[in-house]
Amino acid sequence: MTKRGEYLAHLDLHAGDVIREENNVYGGAVNIASRISGLSAPGEVLVSDTVRSLARTSAGVRFEDRGDQALKGVGEPVHVWAVREGERSPSTDSGRTD
Repeated sequence: MTKRGEYLAHLDLHAGDVIREENNVYGGAVNIASRISGLSAPGEVLVSDTVRSLARTSAGVRFEDRGDQALKGVGEPVHVWAVREGERSPSTDSGRTD
């Protein structure tokens, strides 16, 4: 909680298949999103490269490259991006297209 009584959440996104049974969700996408959450600071939004690829043309959003991250329980490193307000620029969005 901030000094003004606000709660700062961690918001971390990944896109992929999710399995839902009753009140539980699980699967690779859920695990990756959960592990990315451990990398973010309060009030920060982090996304996987998959989500960035889907949203890279969104107006008013730019992405700051956080590089490949080794995540517990995930075989391959996951490329992570911080979401920032503002127009896309070469200095903050490397322009990766993969």
